[in-house]
Amino acid sequence: MTFSNTISLEKSPSNIKISVLEKEINLPDEIKSKVNQYWETINRQNTFSRGEVFTVHQIQEDENDLFITLIHTDYTHFLYSRKMELSAEYDCTVVYPATLVLTSDQHLVYGHMNEGTANPDRIQLVAGGLDKNDLEEGHINIHKNIIREIQEELGINLTKIMCLSPLSPWLIKRGGQSLVLINRVTIDLTSQEVKEIHKHYYSKGEHPEFKRVETIPFNTTGLNRLLLSDYRKADYINPLCIYLLEQLKEK
Repeated sequence: MTFSNTISLEKSPSNIKISVLEKEINLPDEIKSKVNQYWETINRQNTFSRGEVFTVHQIQEDENDLFITLIHTDYTHFLYSRKMELSAEYDCTVVYPATLVLTSDQHLVYGHMNEGTANPDRIQLVAGGLDKNDLEEGHINIHKNIIREIQEELGINLTKIMCLSPLSPWLIKRGGQSLVLINRVTIDLTSQEVKEIHKHYYSKGEHPEFKRVETIPFNTTGLNRLLLSDYRKADYINPLCIYLLEQLKEK
């Protein structure tokens, strides 16, 4: 599976299915040795856990359907692949959902990643990797993953609040070393309420991946401010800002 370095956004197909095979990626001994050495170097203080990660094995698609098959690897391989250039056969290409959360007063919600994560202080939407908790009879439950990540990162239980527009697939980010399934939802909470909920969640001793939640007006001024921000960002943030700015122009 070869992925382009060019980031692009496109409309999501109506039917997305992700299956996971009981199969591990077969890395040559030479690469395994380098991966292990890299892990020992970066994890001397036992900051990270060498947990399970799913990597893309095969993608089949047409106009209305996207079928993704994943196989098993681990977090060490994932981190190593982000730092070192590997051939497509041995690269770790992940799939994960991200969610554009809009508030009732039309603000876009994003966060700054916490210390101790792989990308401290990076800006991103609510998003999280797929894991075994998302598996149901060999298939990934994307909806379940998104609800969990919104709870873990914002402290908001999506099943217990009113949604002004339903959680639904929206865009796909291609390119780089990930395939991002971007969803969207509008919640019946103001931007200030979202920040207060996260602050309270954080103060209870929870350790969400977002150390700080930000909101911007969902308009030209707000999107341009995010686009021009000097903070390091997930690779889909700037293309998404540009996409949304173009959508606003067309209205």
